[in-house]
Amino acid sequence: MEEKKAYKVLIVGGLNTKHIRRFVRRLHDYNPKAVLDCYTTAGVNSVHPDVQENANCVYGAYDKVPSVLNFPLIRTLYQLYYEHRALKKLSRKNYYDVVSIHYPQYNYRFPLKYFRKMTKVLSLCPWGSDVYRISNIEKRLLQKLYDYADVITIGAGKRFHEDTKRIFSIPEEKFKTIGIGSESIDFILENDSKVSTEDAKKRLNVAGKYVITCGYNNNEGQQHDKIIDGIIKVKDKLPQNFILFFPLTYGGSEAYKQHLKRRLDDNNIPYKTFESYMSLEDLFIMQKATDILIHIQLTDANNATIKEYLLMEKKVLNAGWISYQDLMYNCTPCYFVANSPETVGEDLLTAVQSEPIAIPKPVKDGLAMNGWNHWITVWDSFFSSCTE
Repeated sequence: MEEKKAYKVLIVGGLNTKHIRRFVRRLHDYNPKAVLDCYTTAGVNSVHPDVQENANCVYGAYDKVPSVLNFPLIRTLYQLYYEHRALKKLSRKNYYDVVSIHYPQYNYRFPLKYFRKMTKVLSLCPWGSDVYRISNIEKRLLQKLYDYADVITIGAGKRFHEDTKRIFSIPEEKFKTIGIGSESIDFILENDSKVSTEDAKKRLNVAGKYVITCGYNNNEGQQHDKIIDGIIKVKDKLPQNFILFFPLTYGGSEAYKQHLKRRLDDNNIPYKTFESYMSLEDLFIMQKATDILIHIQLTDANNATIKEYLLMEKKVLNAGWISYQDLMYNCTPCYFVANSPETVGEDLLTAVQSEPIAIPKPVKDGLAMNGWNHWITVWDSFFSSCTE
């Protein structure tokens, strides 16, 4: 095995997000020689144990987010001042091979000179909504951050790559194809053959049911209401034993969650919600029990969830306004297409009544490359190259 290189990296972003938590843990496990410092805006004392245990040092603008920051304007001014002060102090004593900013936000624009001072390679890693769901003002503020970055690390999705390049006028030579891994992909590869669909359904007390999973979180952007509208239109034509699964473990509000439940109850639609934290095994069992996933989110850059279901050879009804080049074969998608939010019911009926779409081997092999087992080696190689 090739000997690992030592390097020093500052990882900037939401240290409690599952992506960064797993990124830090997996990178530390893969290359113990790597010195991983982290910077958070969430309050140093609230950082997840995955980061605390695997990072060399954790820095932040404050130990704990003050309650006064519940007011948006005060929160913004407070953050800008204290982040500026914290990063100025950090730049005086630390120097890194790479500063890797995940989910770039406009507030990072103001301490830009300190990021530049503490590294020779400033890297940005956009995730999706930080490109697609920003205001014009945020875009203008972020533009300078992209202008001054040396590298843009981005996943294998061609459309997201091209959109990011166009929106921020980024030269192609700045891009490196490095994705955020999915631990679920790794878990599926290790366990898919061990559990049958019917076994999974029995574990969830839905044996014999036709399971339709609706989205993958509690955010309104998943368009659950449109899905429910569509189900109401065609429910008499769906399999008589159908049941809806709603994964609502994160995002959104409690009020939105209760609104969805009321609509389902009022229309006598059978359903099951998942609201508590789900382990990788819990998530796997829910996905394994699924017959078809409906995904009609407004935007989604490089959706790992779709890939997880397709890897398990489940039917997927995906929004026609979101396409994934790596899920196409001979210009044909490996999923069923929802033409619009208004036709999701009819499109679902077509998908349910159709034979499953066979996933070609090149596509399935590509899906398997979306786990952390693959991507962490690419991240390590990138960081190592920045020491040369």
